[in-house]
Amino acid sequence: MKKLQNLSWSEWASALIVVVTGWVVGRQAALGMEPQQQVWALFAVLLAIMLAVLVRWRPQTAEARAARRD
Repeated sequence: MKKLQNLSWSEWASALIVVVTGWVVGRQAALGMEPQQQVWALFAVLLAIMLAVLVRWRPQTAEARAARRD
């Protein structure tokens, strides 16, 4: 549980972006989308996932590393 409390706001926000993007794309796909729209929707979801990964793996400052060790 301590790990969840140490996550920064940017990590939480990027995870929220992935969830919201997936929800919107899934809802629109259920309502009916053309093949080209499906491709762009998949691209949007993949970009949201890439953003979340980049936020998680970004270089950390010395202060952030020290705070995570505690």
